[in-house]
Amino acid sequence: MIRRTYHPAQRFLHWTIFLLILIGFPLGLIMVERDYNPVTDVMYTLHWSIGLTVLALMIARVASRLAFTAPKPAAVLTGWQRTLSHLVHVGLYVMLFVVPILGWLGKSAYGAGAQGINVFYLFHVPVLLEKDEDLAETLLFAHEIASKVFLVLLILHVAGALYHAFVKRDGVVGRMGIGKRVAEPEA
Repeated sequence: MIRRTYHPAQRFLHWTIFLLILIGFPLGLIMVERDYNPVTDVMYTLHWSIGLTVLALMIARVASRLAFTAPKPAAVLTGWQRTLSHLVHVGLYVMLFVVPILGWLGKSAYGAGAQGINVFYLFHVPVLLEKDEDLAETLLFAHEIASKVFLVLLILHVAGALYHAFVKRDGVVGRMGIGKRVAEPEA
């Protein structure tokens, strides 16, 4: 019997990205519905900044996954639960790259100025495309659709975590740093 948890770096990145999504996703929904003014401008800058930060943290997350690997699937999971969990996790990883990259490309094509895209009013990242408003509209529409796909995957992920935390109470959630951690046989 051994304790099967994720490395502290993996847990830190998981929860940091989650908190950024909790801020950035609703910010994106609100900002596009507002009339443009200085407050809306700040909201856009924060949304872009959070998205680019998530992208950078996802690069670190993949590196940490390669460096530390992940624990084997929890032995308490049934075959279909392991498959669903794997598919949801792969989808989340893919979307956590696709969504910010589409946003970066869309903002680039929309026009970010000579300095590039402002990140937390600290520095600028370069634009990736020349100004092309038609392309920008297409990319930002794709960003919106990808965000909705991400949201569905996130809901599935959170629902699974809540199921294991409050219905099964089997310690699966403790592997990512919350709740009781249980010693379990290897899968």
